[in-house]
Amino acid sequence: MPFESSMKKETEKSGSRDRGEFFHRTGVIIPSEWDEGGRIVGVVFAGAEEEEFFIFPDDRGREALGMIREEVEIIGSVSDRPRIKTLRIQEIRRTGEGSSGDIARE
Repeated sequence: MPFESSMKKETEKSGSRDRGEFFHRTGVIIPSEWDEGGRIVGVVFAGAEEEEFFIFPDDRGREALGMIREEVEIIGSVSDRPRIKTLRIQEIRRTGEGSSGDIARE
């Protein structure tokens, strides 16, 4: 099941669209889900403390698809739903070597 579909299903099940707890961390974007053609369709944020958060697939979340294996700084909110920690990105910025440091905002 594609990431967007699984996240939508989880959101509908919980009946919640709350913004969750404030989130501000540095980490790496890594692939978490692929389609039948092998294209990456879902990503997670892996923080320095070995924590992982599924990135919600809205416009800002889809932007993170272009930052795979890059170090980023993220500001957003986290919802701790059953079995899944979901991160909604408000701002994302590359922080690794050679990055411009540009911030993408919601």
